[in-house]
Amino acid sequence: MRIEVPDLQAIADRIVAQAKQGEQIEAYVGRGGETSVRVYEGEVEHFVSAQSAGVGVRVIKDGRTGTAYAGTLDDSAIAEVLAEARDNVQFGNPDEFAGLATPDGVEPVPQKFWDDTLAKYPTDQKVALTKDLEQRTLAADSRVRTESANYDDGWDETAFATTSGIRTSGRSNGCYVSVVTLADDGEESQTVSAFLSVTHPQTSTSTRRRVKQQIVLLDCSVPPNPPPSAPRLCSTRM
Repeated sequence: MRIEVPDLQAIADRIVAQAKQGEQIEAYVGRGGETSVRVYEGEVEHFVSAQSAGVGVRVIKDGRTGTAYAGTLDDSAIAEVLAEARDNVQFGNPDEFAGLATPDGVEPVPQKFWDDTLAKYPTDQKVALTKDLEQRTLAADSRVRTESANYDDGWDETAFATTSGIRTSGRSNGCYVSVVTLADDGEESQTVSAFLSVTHPQTSTSTRRRVKQQIVLLDCSVPPNPPPSAPRLCSTRM
């Protein structure tokens, strides 16, 4: 199911509606944000939460193309972007095939790109989730230590319009958790990374399995004076 973004679509439509005789105009409007958390030894080692927005315009006239972009949605900046794109047309190389795509009449396949649970998920719980991931990893085996436990998410809302009749908007979000572990047994050490990409926050169910794989490698034995291609001899216990 597609979720439209009316306020961004209105901006894109307004830009396209200003096309002059002989111009083709394409407008892209977007905004988004991200959160990044890294935990080490139970403490937050890195945290970033940021948002951005912007508008891009492409103008085609007489086979020449001009583009411009601004990292804000202020009305004055939007007007400047359109003016700059028009001005940049004169610097474009002539191309007899330059032009905008036209609608093909095929409806997009409905897909879910947005999750309200993630959109409303509190920042403090994202931090707690990352700490829990590290704790679960360390609890798997006494020989395991973590290099980092991580949580990252992102969201974006976009709108698109052209003088050729294309008009669409939508939003998407997603997140992932990951952990980098090291397992030591004497002089032997193994490094494994576990990664899970999801549409809503949850502790990686694959963490214990990855750590167990790591422990199996520690329990492998290597024949004396092995050739470079010699395989490890591993037990099957998990």
